[in-house]
Amino acid sequence: MTRRARALVWAAACASLATGAAEAFVSASPIAAACYAAERGCRVQLDPFALEVPLGRRLAHVSIELDGQPVYDFSTDASNPPAGAYVPTLPARGFAARCEESYVLTVRAQDDGDAVASVAAQTDAIPCPVRVPEPEASLAAGAALGVLLARRRRRTRSILRA
Repeated sequence: MTRRARALVWAAACASLATGAAEAFVSASPIAAACYAAERGCRVQLDPFALEVPLGRRLAHVSIELDGQPVYDFSTDASNPPAGAYVPTLPARGFAARCEESYVLTVRAQDDGDAVASVAAQTDAIPCPVRVPEPEASLAAGAALGVLLARRRRRTRSILRA
């Protein structure tokens, strides 16, 4: 386990002790996320985080939601589910989002003793920036402008010659 993963696990354990959580729910380290403009639209990126499964329980399910819509759904191996501290590896660099909107990211987790998944961590609203123009569109616009300028130069030359 890396130093960062150990720090995340420690933070999750301290957070559950500090809140006096007597419930046997899966808890998470503090989560951090940001929205950035990508080549085609915007993406919400979630930094690595740790889950702490209660003693004697096994992790069954983890999901990540943007404004209540699932964007990542993970079910564990039934024969060998994780227990204790677990740092999920996300398969994507970021999750698709609409530019110029805000999102609340929620991590839900469920262990083998829970009937339903509970909220393990949640962010405040994450604002997405203004959309960056697509490279193909800007190249096409630049090419069209170049054609117009070339026509204008030719027309100007023909007027000067006359």
